[in-house]
Amino acid sequence: MFPIGNQRVGIVSVVPVLDVGGNPVVDEAMVPETTDAVVWVDGCLFEVQVLGVAQIEQQDVTTTTNEIAWCHMPVTADTRAITSAMRLRHVNLTYEMRGDAVVEVDIRGRDHHVFALCERQTG
Repeated sequence: MFPIGNQRVGIVSVVPVLDVGGNPVVDEAMVPETTDAVVWVDGCLFEVQVLGVAQIEQQDVTTTTNEIAWCHMPVTADTRAITSAMRLRHVNLTYEMRGDAVVEVDIRGRDHHVFALCERQTG
């Protein structure tokens, strides 16, 4: 399969922190500690969508903007497993998933690429 693009995108998921015995580490309130685990995928195409005027919400002195992005990734076991609970990381920015990623097929019905829609809020 040919590469879709030449960008590198991280698939970020939350995993429990484990001690040397493989048991989850908990804080004083018995809440499990977590950390981000990142799987990097090469050969992606990540595009921030320019939709004319950016979506802006103004509340007092805080302005919030939404940045929508599309990501096309090669089909792998990791990219097939992207759910709405995960995040994507591109050039040190983290984007929340908007739904599960989907495998898109070509006209012959073969897997072609994985498509993900994500969003980053600023402000």
